[in-house]
Amino acid sequence: AVLLVASLVIGLSATLAHEVRNPLAGVLTAIETLRKFGDRPEARDEALDFMERGMRALSNVADATLATHRPRSNTQSFGPQDVQRLVDPQARRAGVSLVVEAPLPRTVPVAGHEVRQVLLNLLLNAIQASAPGAQVTLRCALQGQRLRLEVQDQGPGLPHGLAQGLQSGIEPVAAAGLGVAVVVRLVQQLHGRVTVQARPGHGTHIVLELPLAQMPDNPAP
Repeated sequence: AVLLVASLVIGLSATLAHEVRNPLAGVLTAIETLRKFGDRPEARDEALDFMERGMRALSNVADATLATHRPRSNTQSFGPQDVQRLVDPQARRAGVSLVVEAPLPRTVPVAGHEVRQVLLNLLLNAIQASAPGAQVTLRCALQGQRLRLEVQDQGPGLPHGLAQGLQSGIEPVAAAGLGVAVVVRLVQQLHGRVTVQARPGHGTHIVLELPLAQMPDNPAP
């Protein structure tokens, strides 16, 4: 029993660390912007607004943890600009080129918080798996009543067990999954579908298809 509790605590700690560092990175980026361009009203207002969203995201993580680590449903719509701002600093530090192709309206009617968390987990994992000089690509597109999201990297390829877990919806051990367990839970709540192409030494291509205007707690159409 002690070992089971310890395992659960370690898994929860790893997942929390992964969830918290994403909005924290955004807040730090906003602080850097204020230091450099704080004398410009437009840059200052944008940075402060971004800091506020980051702090609200941290509050959501805390609330979700208290609710048995289940992320709260959120009616906010999704726009890829916030994800890019959060991930850009990590990509620059790793020497990885982040390419975003998102011919979308400014916002898309899906559960914004959950979609952002899914993409942040996948993109940060892709950057971590990439060598300096490599490229990570995020593509977002509307296809009928679905939002199609693609994350592609040039890393060593997602291990077979984790790739299968993403596609099948079977959660891996959180400590080994590097956020994959979080992605599996959120995609299930979003009633989405995941396909993974991973070839050893040739990178990973993950495709998510999510229904529009569908909150996680409602039945799929």
